[in-house]
Amino acid sequence: MKLIGKIAAINFLFWVVIFLSFVLLWCLVQRGSHASKRMEISYADLVARVHSGQVSDAVIQGNQLTGHLKVSPNNEFHTVLPADDIELVEAMRAAGVNFTIRAPQSQHLDPGLVLLGAASCAALILAVIVTVPFWAIFKKAGFSPALSILMLVPMVNLITLYLVAFSKWKTSPAQKS
Repeated sequence: MKLIGKIAAINFLFWVVIFLSFVLLWCLVQRGSHASKRMEISYADLVARVHSGQVSDAVIQGNQLTGHLKVSPNNEFHTVLPADDIELVEAMRAAGVNFTIRAPQSQHLDPGLVLLGAASCAALILAVIVTVPFWAIFKKAGFSPALSILMLVPMVNLITLYLVAFSKWKTSPAQKS
């Protein structure tokens, strides 16, 4: 009975890791969909809007420009700038646009992606830890070793374990001397 308890604990831990991986993935997808709600405008459209006085404020960071239009100050727009564009800066100064130039962001790893990757690796390692011993047990007992994959599925693993434990094995148990 102790073996079944250990198997159930490992199985539970495996499914907790899988569940947490899905939660992290969902959070990343949701965050990405919120970030994509800002309006993308072309560079040429941005220049035309600056000249016509429609741009309220802007932040330039590297080759990325984000800002707000005067007609919709709550909605953010985004534009990718060509390299070393001084003309746009001069046009924004002339149009009275409130803008800031920031240093480019350093490329850093997204903590959510790192955590998702770690959880996925942990789930894979746990799956291997569970599958390998059962592969050997089923093979020695004369069953198809592929049954060990069923040990990763909740409830199916317990049914498989009971079926194998109480069925007739094709090999004889070791003789006691």
